[in-house]
Amino acid sequence: MRWVDISVGKKLYATFCAFILFFLITMGAMLFYLDNVNKDAEILSQPSKDGALLAAEVAHLQWAMNVQNFVLQQGKIPLSVPTDGRQCDFGKWFYGPQRQELEQDKNYDAVLACGPKMMLRNVAKVAQEFGVPCQVSMEERMGCGVG
Repeated sequence: MRWVDISVGKKLYATFCAFILFFLITMGAMLFYLDNVNKDAEILSQPSKDGALLAAEVAHLQWAMNVQNFVLQQGKIPLSVPTDGRQCDFGKWFYGPQRQELEQDKNYDAVLACGPKMMLRNVAKVAQEFGVPCQVSMEERMGCGVG
């Protein structure tokens, strides 16, 4: 039986059924992904001792934006952020007492880092000490300007 030989009513019925099937599959996929988002939101809403690290990461992104603006303006605006890796908020977290928490909590899957070579060397060394896989970005020029 060819499509041309089927009556218009049956064609409409087949098209309607295909649309309903597509709609149900799409809704099922959306519910599946919404459930995953809900689970992620529950995990993120739980109190965590990584709050200081998150705050340091946010401060690092703000620092990167300031540096990016400085570079894009070709130095016409003053650079009002620290350039020493130990003085920025992330450096204070890493080199400060919060590192002891890292030493006590062995529940990390991996460490990913970018930044100055000196900091990356120390991050890799600490990760190796604790047997945690580590990847560092050695890219000198961060094209994204974020780090």
